[in-house]
Amino acid sequence: MKMNKEFTFENLKKSYQKAIDLGYEIITCENYYYRKKSLKGKKIIVNRIDIDIYFNRTDQLLSVFNELGIKGTFFIRLHAHEYNPFSFESFRIVKNLINSGNEIGYHSEIIDQSHIWNESAETSLLRDIKVFNAMYDYKIKGVASHGGFTGYNNLDFWKNKNIKDYGLLYEAYDEKPGFDLFKNS
Repeated sequence: MKMNKEFTFENLKKSYQKAIDLGYEIITCENYYYRKKSLKGKKIIVNRIDIDIYFNRTDQLLSVFNELGIKGTFFIRLHAHEYNPFSFESFRIVKNLINSGNEIGYHSEIIDQSHIWNESAETSLLRDIKVFNAMYDYKIKGVASHGGFTGYNNLDFWKNKNIKDYGLLYEAYDEKPGFDLFKNS
């Protein structure tokens, strides 16, 4: 089958529909966490979306998801200079994501923050999650460490930490057996 390599939301919709037609179940990261053992041998797509730059395009993606009846995990940065997750428009988009049954995760930059603001990464993590949860009346369950241009690795924070100690289920890049999504993909 010849695939159209041009990105459009319509082409993306066709790709998702093709996966559904082939018998794939499209799930969130949280679904994967809870169902990992029962998913062995099944056709699944863990639908992870990192909102790195263009927050306003999330509406179009949500429209595709709603049309197809699928969900995803949207990882949101709180300190991106490209967008403000608490602006009027972004707030509306996030509430629509939540109300449509999608999972929201924190796209963390806590090592960057600790160097820039001269505070601990742990303080940044706990504050950011608390602020997001309060703003959206939501409980973040997962974190995906963002890779930026600072040269710092935000994953370094988790080297000797247990994600559960922070009230979270998973770090998206975690290689420990509890999550280990990428090694099992």
